[in-house]
This record gives sequence, C-alpha cells and structure tokens, in this order.
Amino acid sequence: MSERKLYHLDLKIDYLPSMNTAATRRHHMAAGKAAKQMRMVVVGMVGSERRPKEPLRRARIRCERHSFGVREPESENLQMSFKAAIDALTMSYFKKDKRAPGGGWWIQRADVLIDDTPEVLERDYKWFPAPKKQGFIRLVVDEIVEEESEG
Repeated sequence: MSERKLYHLDLKIDYLPSMNTAATRRHHMAAGKAAKQMRMVVVGMVGSERRPKEPLRRARIRCERHSFGVREPESENLQMSFKAAIDALTMSYFKKDKRAPGGGWWIQRADVLIDDTPEVLERDYKWFPAPKKQGFIRLVVDEIVEEESEG
C-alpha cells in the first residue's frame, strides 16, 4: 500500500504588505484594495496546478517577512501584515448582496485551507533583515495529518 504524499506549498511574494503601525494605518477602502490585490497575487501563484485536491483540514504555515530594518517588528504588527495573504489561502465563497446583479458575487480564493482558524491552522511568524528595496514575504504551508489511534 502506498503512502499518500502530504501537501506542501512554498510561495515567495516579491511584495511587502504594510504593517499595522500608526504610520501605515489606512482608510478602510485603501486597506480593502490592498487586501484584494494580495488575494489576486496569491490565487494566481497557487493556480489550479498547485492547489490541493481538496482544501486542507489541518495545516501549519510559516510566514516569513524579509524587510529592511535594524530591529525586528513587534509581533502583533508582524502577524497583522500577513492577514490578507493567509485569508487568500482559504476557500472561495459567494458573498450575498441584494444590490448586486444575481444577488451577490463570487469571492475567489486559493482553496488551499478550509479555514484559517486556530483549529485548522498552526502559525509561525518570522522576520529576517533584507537589503533596502529587496523585501518580500514567504508563505510555507505543510499539511498535518492526525494519527488515528489504534483502539
């Protein structure tokens, strides 16, 4: 009997999402536009050929930020900078809106994870210094399979 290979995804995105600091807080429309752009980048990079057969029920993600700076950012700001990228890895859905033609619109996502809740996704955030103007983020997703206990 052959063992199923566990899903692995490694994305390097040559873009630095803004941090949640006083200097980078934006109007909700500007933040929404940035999140949509990140979603389109992630969905495009995953594509249909790198997507799992079905969204993962358990996974571990390592989120790396490579950016210029002499100090590591505060943990909550580092984590917040990955929100749109992690959201983009979840399942697509239909967003209802009575005002929209057809009663709503389809929100396309990468369909890698069933959800991004702590029950589904273990997270690890890291920061690494990088030269000026050469920053990027990296997302590494690994499937977790729970061992079935022998009764």
